[in-house]
Amino acid sequence: MLELCVFLLVLNFDTFLTGLAFGVARIHITWGARLWIAGCSAVFFGFAMWCGGSLTELLPLESLRAPASLLLLVCTLAMVLKYCGQGANSRINDMWQRPSGLDSNADKRLCPQEAVLLGVALALDALIGGLALGMLEGDAALGALLSGMICLGMLAAANDLGLYTMKNMCD
Repeated sequence: MLELCVFLLVLNFDTFLTGLAFGVARIHITWGARLWIAGCSAVFFGFAMWCGGSLTELLPLESLRAPASLLLLVCTLAMVLKYCGQGANSRINDMWQRPSGLDSNADKRLCPQEAVLLGVALALDALIGGLALGMLEGDAALGALLSGMICLGMLAAANDLGLYTMKNMCD
């Protein structure tokens, strides 16, 4: 369980950075948008874990351990390159640099309708991670629940931290 929580913390690091970037840009992510984004994470991760678990029913478990471990290693390396590599200029990074681009009505609040694409984009990592963990055996429902909770907590904390920092240190 601890390993799953640590993995989900790492997997949702882009969610934390996104929440912080929006807060620093003084854009409040509403609770509806936060729930949408966390829901996307939960659904993507749980579905992928279920798919990975289904593979273990079709193929011998021993034949899936090596591919699942390799998939987790590739996922981890991709995340390291995504955040630290010179080519770290993905669409998510563009959202971090210009979060106001998603605030279509410029009201400094990101509502659920404005967060649809953001939720899907932030949850894409969950597909690979969930598939690999599902192949290594795991409870998809528990994984989905924890993924959603960790995503929601990181997003809310980061957005509130960014808003607080800008309000109290820059005004």
